[in-house]
Amino acid sequence: MTRRPYHHGDLAAALVEEGLRLVESAGAEGVGLRAVARRAGVSAAAVYRHFDHKEALLAAVAARGFAGLNAAFTRAQAAARRRAPLARLRALGLAYIEFALGHPGLYRVMFGTARPRAGRDTSLDAEAERAWRHLGDAVVAAWPPGTSRQALEAATVASWSVVHGYVVLRLEGQLTGFAGDGFPDAATVLANLTPPGDPGARKAARHTGR
Repeated sequence: MTRRPYHHGDLAAALVEEGLRLVESAGAEGVGLRAVARRAGVSAAAVYRHFDHKEALLAAVAARGFAGLNAAFTRAQAAARRRAPLARLRALGLAYIEFALGHPGLYRVMFGTARPRAGRDTSLDAEAERAWRHLGDAVVAAWPPGTSRQALEAATVASWSVVHGYVVLRLEGQLTGFAGDGFPDAATVLANLTPPGDPGARKAARHTGR
């Protein structure tokens, strides 16, 4: 690729943007500091002034991904603010699934088996913690009053596991063999996400024969 003149005022942000594009087109394996430098039109030495190693750049990319996920959560909460707490929780789940399926390469960097080392950038953990709080607060609002902290934490993990597992199964092409038009859509899956004692849980149990 021919190096083009660099005119951006924030080189670090531009490098992260190029990293994002590479992640979406080629996956984390296709990201390298020299490749990002070529795409941004700067020298490799200029990149190293901002990122010590490839993992530091990937951490910044993952942090940008979590920021996008948090923005999607905020929009979903605003759109569902007049709905019941359980409906707001499901809206978060749907926002999570739509974000992940819309950005599969970025999602794999965000939730890969080995989180990138952040280097000098500390925003990744902060943005990931924000996402956890979004979900945890929605679970607290939807679960019965007086539910213990341990039970709420378990419910938060279970809720995240539902949407994360669904996304991974979709991305890996593992949802096959279902009747009708194929695998259940996200809204149908989330309709079965219910707190203890919720009438919907009993109805879902009767429907499935359990």
